[in-house]
Amino acid sequence: MSFRTSFAFYGCCLLLLLSSPFLMGQSPLTRTVDSLRASLNLDALPNDSLRIRSRIELAGKELDRNPEAAMQLLQEAYDLAETIRSQWGIAQSSYFLAYGYRVKGDDSMAIVHYGKVTPYLESIGDTFNLLDLRYNILNLQYENGWISQVMPSLDSLVEVVQEIGALRREAIYRVLRGLCYQNLGKGYLALEELLFSLTFFSEEADTAKVAEIYQHLASNQLQLGKYEEAEQYNRLSIEAYQSVEDPYFLCQAYINMGELYMNLQTWDSVGMYGKKGLALSRQYDFALDGRNLMHLGRYFQSEKAYDSAQVYFAQAAEVFERENDEDLLAAVKGHWAGMLVEKGEAQAAYELLEGAFKRAEEKKYDEGMFSLYEVMAKACEAVGKTEDALLYWRYYTDYLSYLFDTVSTRHQNELHTRYQTQEKEQALAAAQQKSQQLAAQVEIERLNRRLLWAGILGISMALLAIAYFLQQRNKRNREKHQAEKAAFEQEIRFSERELSTATLHMIQKNELLSQVKATLEQGKQAGEELPPAWKELQALLKVDQQTDQEWQQFKRYFDKVHPNFEARLVARAGKLSQHELRLASLIQLDLSTQEMSAILHISADSVHKARYRLKKKLGLKQDEDLRQFIRNQA
Repeated sequence: MSFRTSFAFYGCCLLLLLSSPFLMGQSPLTRTVDSLRASLNLDALPNDSLRIRSRIELAGKELDRNPEAAMQLLQEAYDLAETIRSQWGIAQSSYFLAYGYRVKGDDSMAIVHYGKVTPYLESIGDTFNLLDLRYNILNLQYENGWISQVMPSLDSLVEVVQEIGALRREAIYRVLRGLCYQNLGKGYLALEELLFSLTFFSEEADTAKVAEIYQHLASNQLQLGKYEEAEQYNRLSIEAYQSVEDPYFLCQAYINMGELYMNLQTWDSVGMYGKKGLALSRQYDFALDGRNLMHLGRYFQSEKAYDSAQVYFAQAAEVFERENDEDLLAAVKGHWAGMLVEKGEAQAAYELLEGAFKRAEEKKYDEGMFSLYEVMAKACEAVGKTEDALLYWRYYTDYLSYLFDTVSTRHQNELHTRYQTQEKEQALAAAQQKSQQLAAQVEIERLNRRLLWAGILGISMALLAIAYFLQQRNKRNREKHQAEKAAFEQEIRFSERELSTATLHMIQKNELLSQVKATLEQGKQAGEELPPAWKELQALLKVDQQTDQEWQQFKRYFDKVHPNFEARLVARAGKLSQHELRLASLIQLDLSTQEMSAILHISADSVHKARYRLKKKLGLKQDEDLRQFIRNQA
């Protein structure tokens, strides 16, 4: 059955299975998992390793389409791998489970499963994947605000990649370290890390990474109160994302630019980038409508177009509530309420904020609510709730004090960092001055030692001349040795060719003579009368076909190729006959029984017997190979 036929068949079976009335009592997830398992017949695979691998591969394909079903298959693979203690299976299934949990937003479980991949990578010594895995874990911890846990591990990770010279990884890891510094209020240290990474990725022409770092630099400059630099980096990031045609991050860049202009209260620019971001988000169906809608609300509020502003604020609040983003929901309700107070609808503003505070209490969420106190105080004052207005003004004043203390502490940290930097620069300047003084002293000592150096130079030149002479002599000796070696090797190759030629000649000649002899014997047995010359020829053929001259020539070439061969055999066996030595020589040449029979002018059976006697004479056991023994003697 072809692949297409099989695919169609299993697809039809899957559809029938999903529509079967017997499955109506099962959940859609159970039906999906059972169908996927049955489509590849996973439970019928011959061993557990294949079942694990097949579940992982199938789940990897289904993670984006059916994440819940894929996660269940991965959990089955993980449980099976733990049962049979398969490190590979545990690592692979854990890696995909971590990815699935990240998609679901459960970063804690993602970190747990990433940690289960680590032992396998350590066991196989996969350094780079192990580094990237640890970086992913630290990145997740950073996203969850665990900065104090991230920094020590991240510092050691950066040190490791610096030692092994992995520059690209160093640049990536230092971006994360810069973001951590920024969250800790160490803006200048963050700037140093980000500029290092920007330089590397600019040299690599990695525009996407450059655009990302521009965004981080814009946030960094905004934190440091440098609005012009922040605007410049935002523009650069927009240009970079446009060049790589990345609409999602381009939309993010529009949002960040809108945030910047909101801080600057440049409302026309807020409206322009809000419209651009919203159009792009809706064109590509990105989940980025909320902040763009909020920016447009602020823009129309500045234009006194309160009805349009209210529409955009309401849509933004709906998006943030659906996404469960309490920070931005509080922010948009604050802007919305401020607009209502500005419009003269203080009661509506009060009700809106009252609902916001109730939601915060239900969600046990107070972060970000401080920003609503000023608006709530104004709304309470407008509707005549003087006591509540006073309370919220007090809350707002406390918040400003807290904010001032935070900013002051951060500024003190920045000043402390600058002070430390200046101290280091001063220490460096003092060290350079001392170095210059030492250099002057060294120059004086150098003048005083000039004669000494001249003598040392003369001796060195003499030693160099001697060394050169010895080197040249050694070179000539090496060249002579190499020439002699080449000549010897050439002579050996010539002897091997001559030995092969002589052996082949002896085989061919004896085969021919054997054929002539056999023909004469057949005529004699048939009763034919042979001429006297033929009888004389027959008599000559009875004489040994190998002359001493031929064997001497053969032995001369053989001894050149295999020196001391006969001596080693004699040393092992004692006295050996010429016939036995010739047989051993032919065995060394790896000739067949038929070829040895032709050269020695004996039958194949006689060759076998002669081999047996030689083996016995050499003292070999029955299970020892004569041919291998003789080849070892060569």
